[in-house]
Amino acid sequence: MQSKHISAVVVASSMVLMTFFSWGTSSSSASGYGNSFDFGLGISGLDLTSGFLALLGAIAGIVLPTIKATRKFAIIPGIICVLSAIGAFVELKNANGLASNFNFSFSGASVSASVDPSWGIFAFTLFAIIYLVMSINLLRNPE
Repeated sequence: MQSKHISAVVVASSMVLMTFFSWGTSSSSASGYGNSFDFGLGISGLDLTSGFLALLGAIAGIVLPTIKATRKFAIIPGIICVLSAIGAFVELKNANGLASNFNFSFSGASVSASVDPSWGIFAFTLFAIIYLVMSINLLRNPE
């Protein structure tokens, strides 16, 4: 195994780790009648459907470059991971759209909610793009 194969495995391993970190944060607040409540929750990559697909793609990204016969297929997990990252951004945007429709106030009381992307999805997307470029290089020169 050459250094380009090892570096592809390292990047794919980083993608696996990123699926366990925070891909989004949801927050809600309520206030009224002299009281105020705030609640926040982190959303890991595995809480999203596209995050689970990203995990499977990242695991395949570890395995395919290590086996000589399958190195030419290493681009497939790269494509899956990039598409999964895009899908995760869409999922978070749709969730935020639903949450922003949840804002209301009545008789001095108000409630609001939001969902925002977090650092984990950005790091995963960066690693997925790097892996995709590396897998294109592996496709050109699989040896």
